[in-house]
Amino acid sequence: MQSQVKIVIVDDSAEYRYVLKTILQTQLIEIIGEAANDEELQQLIGPDVMPDVAIVNYKSSKADGLNSIEWLRHNYPSVKLLVNSMHAVPIHYLQEIGAGGYFVKSRGDFKEIIQAIQIIHAGGQYFNNAPVNVPNRDQQDGHTFHV
Repeated sequence: MQSQVKIVIVDDSAEYRYVLKTILQTQLIEIIGEAANDEELQQLIGPDVMPDVAIVNYKSSKADGLNSIEWLRHNYPSVKLLVNSMHAVPIHYLQEIGAGGYFVKSRGDFKEIIQAIQIIHAGGQYFNNAPVNVPNRDQQDGHTFHV
């Protein structure tokens, strides 16, 4: 039997966090915390609350997800990052900042989010609808190639 994937959600929208939490809580996904910004994230994560995956909003009206991403990369490099945004973000940039996956927030495809969580938790990468097993440095134009 597979163990549950422990998730934290970092997003300034309480409504989005609630919807995402409600949909993702399954027998294989456990939401262990949520934060509206990087300050709340820093108070949340520690020895007693250690996620496998953090879902982080890249940029919002009230917070900069880059701060959360940089803090997680520096302090908890084993936490895998699934970044979301309302806007397109170049895949090569996401890979450079350490993201294991990315999805467009406005699409609302929760099956896609679950698939992305499973893929990056298993050590792969997931960018939009294109799963990638190995980072490909030939992604100059923002397209993802299956490797």
